[in-house]
Amino acid sequence: MTQHSIIPASLAITSMRDSGYKTAAHAIAELIDNSIQATADTVQLICIDKSSTSGQRRIKYVDQIAIFDNGKGMSPETLQQALQFGGGSNRDDPSGIGKFGMGLPSATISQCRRLEVYSWQSGKCFYTYLDLDEIETGKLKTVPGAVAKNIPAMWSEAIGEDYDSDKGTIIIWSDLDRVSWKTSKSLYIHSEKLIGRMYRHFINRKQVVVRFKSFVNDVVLKQDTNKLFQVNDPLFLYKKTILPELPGDYKNESFFEQVGEPHTITINLKDGTTGEVILKYSRVVKTIHQAIARNSSSSMGATPYGKLAEENNGISIVRSGRELKITKEIYTSLDTRDRWFGIEISFTPELDELFGVTFDKQDVVNFERINLDLEAENEGYDTNDKTQIQEFKDKFEKEKSNRYWIHHIIVQIDKNITELKKHTSTLAKDDSPQKSGEENKEKGLSHAEKIAKKVADERKNNQKQTDSEREFNNPNIPPEEKEGKLAIALEGDGIDKEEAESIAKILIKNDCNVKFIEQSLKGNAFFDIAREAGSIIVQLNNNHEFYKVFEQLDDDKKELIKLVLIAWAQCEDDSNASTRSEMEDIRSQWGKMMKNYLYELNN
Repeated sequence: MTQHSIIPASLAITSMRDSGYKTAAHAIAELIDNSIQATADTVQLICIDKSSTSGQRRIKYVDQIAIFDNGKGMSPETLQQALQFGGGSNRDDPSGIGKFGMGLPSATISQCRRLEVYSWQSGKCFYTYLDLDEIETGKLKTVPGAVAKNIPAMWSEAIGEDYDSDKGTIIIWSDLDRVSWKTSKSLYIHSEKLIGRMYRHFINRKQVVVRFKSFVNDVVLKQDTNKLFQVNDPLFLYKKTILPELPGDYKNESFFEQVGEPHTITINLKDGTTGEVILKYSRVVKTIHQAIARNSSSSMGATPYGKLAEENNGISIVRSGRELKITKEIYTSLDTRDRWFGIEISFTPELDELFGVTFDKQDVVNFERINLDLEAENEGYDTNDKTQIQEFKDKFEKEKSNRYWIHHIIVQIDKNITELKKHTSTLAKDDSPQKSGEENKEKGLSHAEKIAKKVADERKNNQKQTDSEREFNNPNIPPEEKEGKLAIALEGDGIDKEEAESIAKILIKNDCNVKFIEQSLKGNAFFDIAREAGSIIVQLNNNHEFYKVFEQLDDDKKELIKLVLIAWAQCEDDSNASTRSEMEDIRSQWGKMMKNYLYELNN
């Protein structure tokens, strides 16, 4: 009788691939965890590029990715076990950074189809591999036994000065079918901030050095990049980080200052588990904030300091010295000044269950704001009866369940946020230096919008304005009236009232009728155009697959995309009604087609 597997290998592998890591950088972080667990003090992320010809251009693309470490290496038995899902030896060390034992195989298959590992101890090197093609066809049913095999010369050459024949491991990914960043440059750009933030404590105390290398392997191996990952500290307490050098006499100072001493909360769980949670807070040094503002030609939020503070804004959750995530879910604020303080929660692996740490170490699913009224209602208490509510709260306090401890931690954070906001509320409300003349006039316009204004000004000088531009520049309507009408019209287009008023103020103040915004839109269009009171609002749909690509671009590329879409909008605006309608249909069809293609790229 033919035997059938309960779960076919091909289906199981597909499911595992789909439940994987957010980005290649998150998957790489899993491998770095293993390196640190193996007592490595040097880790290299190595990209091997190939080049191909496309038309008249020669382009490079990532062909292989490797992680090397100079840790203690693995025996043949441990090496084979490391490639088994859930079989890693790190599970035997529950206090370690990589205890879940899923990292190497699960991180790998989330990004590529073939994994090769060389590991050596005392000069003896062993090799094994996983190949999804072989697993799916049934050719490979168990992890191949580790065999004696020397590391290929190309890889020892790439490792270079850090190669030690006595100990080490290199993990090689090839057939990179799910790595969204196609060049080594983009891989570095997108992984630098994340890896520098995840491992900031290890890097800062010089426990580990993480180096990025890229090579072109056409005829011979040629090095292209060799850089160290720098610390990215969301609390901005460390010096010599990814942050640009601070101005003047502050260049050797910390951007933020620590607020009080770290607050330790001792947790005693009902199952007997004991652990500690440490809360740390920081806030911007006002004199440094003021110095940057004085020396900047743009608002504080638009400076590299402001942009990085916004990216790192939230609560940093750290486990065993390694950041799991930054969460913005515990508190939200529309006040941009809240970027100027930092919060860190750190805990040891004994409290993994309390926080709900996922096996891929990308989330803490139990760390959420707890509504005591809702908790009481779920347990059958009458929330309209004050006596019953108090009875529930007394029981909640006495029993000290896991939910109690999460609530207790967040209550402590809330108290400190109140104090932190008192500090940042004394900063300039718009987070910008006081400017005069043209500098102040152009506040609020992106580079692409400034170019659009320049082109529009040239059309005006040459008496070739579009109908919208003539309406916008009508001298018979006072600026205040224009601003009010525009704000009302934009709000009618579904733009939030506060944002509509802000856009109207910026456009009227700058004599510019074009604005680019990111907006949640329905339908297939990846961008839409609102034409109101002579203004043209280009709305990028943040629900579209294209937005995943857009948000990963650096600022220069984002401005280029904005300019391209603004040019389309101007062309559409300058068309007659029939042509404009056809262009709107094309936009919708284009967005639908792009969505299908980009889904494959992003997923």
